[in-house]
Amino acid sequence: MDTEKASGFALPHEEALGAVWLVGRDRRIEFANAAACRLSGLPPDAMTGRPVDQRFFSTPDAPPLPLAQGPGLRFSREPLPDGRLLIQAAHPLHETWRQSEARFRLMFECSPVGSFHFDATGRITACNDRFVALMGSSRDALEGLDMLSLPDNRITNAVRTALAGDSGVYEGRYHSVTGRRDLDVRALFAPLTDHRGEVTGGLGLVEDFSERKHAEEALLAYRQRLALLVEQTALAVIEWDERFCVRDWNPAASQMFGYSREEAIGQHAYFILDETERQRVNDQVLQSLLSQRGGHRFTNNNLTRAGRTIICEWFNTTLVDSDGRTLGVISLVLDITERRLAEQQIRYLAHYDPLTGLPNRALLTDRAVQALNAAQSEDRPLALMFLDIDHFKNVNDTLGHSIGDALLAKLARRFGTALRRTDTVSRLGGDEFIFLLPDCDADGAAHVAQQLLAETARDCRIGLHEFSVSASIGIALYPVDGTDFETLSRAADIAMYRAKQEGRNTFRLFEPKMQERAARHLAIENALRRALERNELTLHYQPQQCLKSGRILGVEALLRWKSAELGDVPPAEFIPLAEESGLIVPIGEWVMRTAARQMVAWMAAGLPPLVVAVNLSMVQFRQSNLPARVGAILADTGLPAGLLEIELTESVSMNQPEAAIAMTRALQACGVMLSVDDFGTCYSSLAYLKRLSIDKLKIDRSFIGELDTDHDDQAIVSAIVSLAGSLGLQTVAEGVESPGQLDFLSRLGCDIAQGYLISRPLAAPDMFRWLKSRAGSVRAAPLTAATAGAEPSSV
Repeated sequence: MDTEKASGFALPHEEALGAVWLVGRDRRIEFANAAACRLSGLPPDAMTGRPVDQRFFSTPDAPPLPLAQGPGLRFSREPLPDGRLLIQAAHPLHETWRQSEARFRLMFECSPVGSFHFDATGRITACNDRFVALMGSSRDALEGLDMLSLPDNRITNAVRTALAGDSGVYEGRYHSVTGRRDLDVRALFAPLTDHRGEVTGGLGLVEDFSERKHAEEALLAYRQRLALLVEQTALAVIEWDERFCVRDWNPAASQMFGYSREEAIGQHAYFILDETERQRVNDQVLQSLLSQRGGHRFTNNNLTRAGRTIICEWFNTTLVDSDGRTLGVISLVLDITERRLAEQQIRYLAHYDPLTGLPNRALLTDRAVQALNAAQSEDRPLALMFLDIDHFKNVNDTLGHSIGDALLAKLARRFGTALRRTDTVSRLGGDEFIFLLPDCDADGAAHVAQQLLAETARDCRIGLHEFSVSASIGIALYPVDGTDFETLSRAADIAMYRAKQEGRNTFRLFEPKMQERAARHLAIENALRRALERNELTLHYQPQQCLKSGRILGVEALLRWKSAELGDVPPAEFIPLAEESGLIVPIGEWVMRTAARQMVAWMAAGLPPLVVAVNLSMVQFRQSNLPARVGAILADTGLPAGLLEIELTESVSMNQPEAAIAMTRALQACGVMLSVDDFGTCYSSLAYLKRLSIDKLKIDRSFIGELDTDHDDQAIVSAIVSLAGSLGLQTVAEGVESPGQLDFLSRLGCDIAQGYLISRPLAAPDMFRWLKSRAGSVRAAPLTAATAGAEPSSV
């Protein structure tokens, strides 16, 4: 018998379920496994060497083997290449067991979870590749590992539980043997028993749920952040169930609607809808939201617990489960009440004047275009009127802008009473109003203008102030004066300025020649802006004579302009434009500086010192730095302050009298003389007049022209001279043209005369010669410069 071969054969067949015999070439048994011994009832020693004949288990010299004859036992013979014979006896269940074992092993090896087998001592006897990979070790290191000696008590306790017959569970963070990584694992330890129910070991299943745990932790953190966001957000967050009852309600919703979470839960959506919205939003509308997928938004009026209606913008998302079933709706709600009010205010301000509530120019233009289109298609007339409040700036300056604004608002309301419903009145800004009168001809426009003038002139009482104002109105007619809004606007504006020039408190219809005057005014203003740069301005001087002594006491500097484009422009034409444009400030300073230099030059040329008078406009008089500018001019030119006389018109000195008093005192402190020009043309308060720091009153030329024959003028002039004398002031009469006028003034006691009877205004060189020719009649005074007798050039 080949013992070595028999031993090699025995190893793989010892544990086989069926009986296995190996028969040698000599027909004797060389090997029988445990199952064969159990089947024959003989020990292995009794089996080895036993002969086998053709009948398989019996020979002539040996009785048959005492086999246990189980039902369905099957025998098979298989010749081996070396001449031996393999005999097997198997029950049909053995094949089933074998197949089950193969399936179990396949499942064991291919399982996606880590699997291992351990014996009754807790040692790992087998493991699959997944378990090896999870543990980060090798199969050799794992098989034979004693799990009862591991330091983690939770693992050893789970193993002991399995060996005791129950399933043990471990869940935790596992530190791999190699230390390369940590895992979040869940392990099941199940007991394995034999046919007697005794535990022979166990089976372990290990699942790596690190990624799932991380996902769960991330989801939990996200939910926590989301919950915090819902709690802290300024947006109301409301969750509705499928019946549109409140399922959840955040603090912002409580703040917005006034209901606590407890009060809101379970309430139907109708509880925060106002009456109008309840009629519009029915159950069908709400249910339609549930059927929509994705986001949908709308705006509606909602009702708070306090009964206040608010405008809310709703952002709604339908909630569905993984099967697509609708679970409800979640809404984000924003209170846009203030935003809507602001938008309405913006739209209002885009079309209406905030002070008066009247349409502004944008809305007026739109209405004008529509009205003009209708007028053209229906061949109907149309009138456009410009209205400007006369001297409105004086109201603002004397009473304050708040009173001025209140006046404009009151006048706007009055204007509405004079108009039809089809008419439009608009405030363009400041004190200008424009009227659009569809289907209105010249007579109709004149009638409306008269009504507007009457409404403007009615007494106004605002606070403690009661006063009246007037207005000037210009009228343009479609289609004779223009066929578009801009052209008609320009025409009405020009006509309005013509009304102002002709006395104010009246209206004028546009005439083509007005356009010519307006064009000239524009040309004058544009040329005047360059006049200083081009040295086009000059000064002429008119002498002033003492009526008692006959001597020349001084001269008045009078501004003249010869434009390169326009030629000689009269002062009455360009000075008002200079005042309107603000150019009078630099021009006025140039006049004062030039006149001062001329006086110094004449004194240097041998003339006695003369007083030079310069006119000051209201715009200049309101400059807070006027005293400083006057002082600087005197310092720069070297003219003694007592030789400069500043003339203020009566309207300038009486406008804002307290401010005028302060300014005259500041100017007098500079050492200059002050006079009130054109006295008698305005109503002067004697109480303020006596407080003004002035030296002279100049009688307006309008009272001098007919002084020889007009008794009223004589009475007025006499009163002015008497008033000046009682106040300690000198009087100057301007516009003296006849000996009779001069004689009358002398007899009244007037101090100084000025006019064509003495001399017309002359350019500086001519006036110098005129003064030199009357050297004996010029007031004697010490010379301040040498070279007497030389004729200086004009400055």
